Amino acid sequence: MATAECSTLTAPSVSADPVVEMETGSSKVVVEETTVIEEEEEEDKPRITRPRGSSRVHFPEDVHDPEIHVSREADAMIDVNLGFLQCSHRYRVCFTVGDSIKGDVDIPLQDKSTGVVAAEAFPTQNGEGHDITIQLVNHRDGVVSEQFELVSRTEPSNVVKVILHCRFINPGKDQGTPQVKEGIQTMCIEPDPSAEESEGSDWTPYE
Repeated sequence: MATAECSTLTAPSVSADPVVEMETGSSKVVVEETTVIEEEEEEDKPRITRPRGSSRVHFPEDVHDPEIHVSREADAMIDVNLGFLQCSHRYRVCFTVGDSIKGDVDIPLQDKSTGVVAAEAFPTQNGEGHDITIQLVNHRDGVVSEQFELVSRTEPSNVVKVILHCRFINPGKDQGTPQVKEGIQTMCIEPDPSAEESEGSDWTPYE
């Protein structure tokens, strides 16, 4: 009586399952079940887009939205996305926020040469928020978060925090020149004072 023989077929990219025994006549054949993994199945899996080797930060809403993006996270906190700005430029930024403060507000600021260096706000015509104008400057490239507060003049305990998010880029580092959003205007170019001081420290008088 001839003995049935079986051979194990090697398929590209397979995963082994439990062994299955099959009887054929008087002979017993052992067959390994294999499942071929089709490469097309990979298309059904969610794809993860990873950033290229770069330190640049991508704001998704900046791609098609030319306007300043304002989102109210809570009654006492508002996020404002200004997109991409350029280092060592003083910008005038105008935007409107909806908040819970009625009437006039004050914006206390620290005395500093970078960040939000000036700010004012006026109640909107519908009384449901404030029109805000700030001046913003920064000398270092990277992601920046600046914040200030709207303080009610009639009820100082009523405070709303406004957080600005932006990415400052440096054209000198081949990072390109940003196209600013509507409501943002370049006022002037301001050299970095620390850079001027460092250059001056290397100066030696001529003799």
